Amino acid sequence: MCQFLVAAAKKCNPGEYPGRGTPKEPYCNPNQMPNTSLLEAHGKVHTRFIAGETVDLSWMVSAPHGGHYQYRLCLDGTDTEECFKKTPLLFADGSQWHGLEWPCDDCTRKKDQFGRYDNVVKVDKVVIPKDIQCERCTLGWRWDASTEPTIFTSCADVSISAPASSPSPTPAPNPIVEDHCVDELWQRCGGKMKCCKPNMTCRKVDRWVSQCEPDISSNGGCCKWGGSCGDCGNDGTGWCHKSASNCKQCTGSFDASAKTPSCRSSMSLMSVAKIALHRQQRGGFLK
Repeated sequence: MCQFLVAAAKKCNPGEYPGRGTPKEPYCNPNQMPNTSLLEAHGKVHTRFIAGETVDLSWMVSAPHGGHYQYRLCLDGTDTEECFKKTPLLFADGSQWHGLEWPCDDCTRKKDQFGRYDNVVKVDKVVIPKDIQCERCTLGWRWDASTEPTIFTSCADVSISAPASSPSPTPAPNPIVEDHCVDELWQRCGGKMKCCKPNMTCRKVDRWVSQCEPDISSNGGCCKWGGSCGDCGNDGTGWCHKSASNCKQCTGSFDASAKTPSCRSSMSLMSVAKIALHRQQRGGFLK
């Protein structure tokens, strides 16, 4: 292990082995210059981050010391190297350390008050962990130099908050069921509302169609051809008398006040076809 106080060779400087050297403590004020004790105290939060975001962090390169640098967080308030080592931050490219080449081609040069370009600023994109939040924690910066046996450090008071919750998606509106209601006899009805004239009922004819039909009286009603109720038909069920819609298919006229003939209770689809054929053969009347 190199002794960093003895710069016998460049290869023994900390920048050649980033992270292996131990910086002086207190980490945030290692030189202990006069009137600098405030650097060791927690101060006002300077910057507020949002967990999971990528931010621009920068520092001024005052001399070409080369080597590598890193950003870290201390979350327990001790601001020691042991604390900072627990939470290294990643650069946007996924690395924990970036090297500093000289001349620094990607640095930003700024003019001082006299118009001289003597301030070189290094800017990096750094990822704030998405699983960390703090009211006040310490952002630490560490630069392991390669041209001399020095580790430079700096600190800043920051906070990290949870990202704003996304608004709940607007629920899809309920589908509007088209209203097919009319108030005329035999017309289609159904949908969201079922409206027919008084003494009429919206009855389902098949899976696609419903229509307004007269309410059947206590007599049950019958299907008439030529002014009189027909019989129960060839199959004996009286299918044409069961409803006004059936009667219509049998080309008759439904009389809701008439008494329904006594017939069997059911019939097959084949029987319906036979009735229709019989009706055609007999000129439209069931006898």
